[in-house]
Amino acid sequence: MHGQPNYADIVVVTSGTPLAWTQINALRRALGPFPVIEVLPAPERARRRGLFTELSQLATGFLLGLRRKSALRKIEALIDEEGLCTGPDIDQYVMRLASANNLRFQDTLRRIGPAAVLVIDAGDISPQTLTCIDAPFIRYHSSLNPAASAEFGAYFALAAGDKSGVGASLHVIAADGGIGPLVAQQPVPVEKGDNIHTYPWRIAAHARVMVVRAMRDALVGRLQPQTVDMPQPAFLKPPLGRYLGAGLTRGVW
Repeated sequence: MHGQPNYADIVVVTSGTPLAWTQINALRRALGPFPVIEVLPAPERARRRGLFTELSQLATGFLLGLRRKSALRKIEALIDEEGLCTGPDIDQYVMRLASANNLRFQDTLRRIGPAAVLVIDAGDISPQTLTCIDAPFIRYHSSLNPAASAEFGAYFALAAGDKSGVGASLHVIAADGGIGPLVAQQPVPVEKGDNIHTYPWRIAAHARVMVVRAMRDALVGRLQPQTVDMPQPAFLKPPLGRYLGAGLTRGVW
């Protein structure tokens, strides 16, 4: 699409991952066209847990990399079965900016004047950006607990024996950029053969209805965010011992 939109009800801010586009396209099918602002991926936030834990997590990452190739076949089948659209439509307006926290981004939001902003895989949003327009910023999180790792939240829930803890959530971004009140949660059942690579895709397939419903409510002022105390997980990535232990004892890989 050529030319910048002067007004839109919704703006989506994303780093443009295929998982993010599954939600963006579902929203576009339901509510019509809107602009997307792609920003550069945020650097991974380190959480110091000691040298042994960090080395253990690196070892898990290496092992997961070896298993990823076989998981790709299942992901491709899941995408086909669920009708997931993993890239932008040919007429989708996409504006690419370096950051969601610079003056150009903020000026762009002011010009468009959305009633709601959906944030998917876009890193931290600064207080200055959050206050540049009078609209809620709602973050999609592929974990039922928005405080948990978006990539590994489902895995940690299953590794702890909590099948009901798998799902997606939406929360308002708080004024300081942190986790604000919960907007919606969508529990998701996993299927035989799912693993740490396929969980986010399974969740994405089930979360589309939640995202559409919540953003529709945001546009008409029907959002009812609730403050919920969510436990802070001990790890953002599984250490090798925990990963192997959950796989061997619970069949959770």
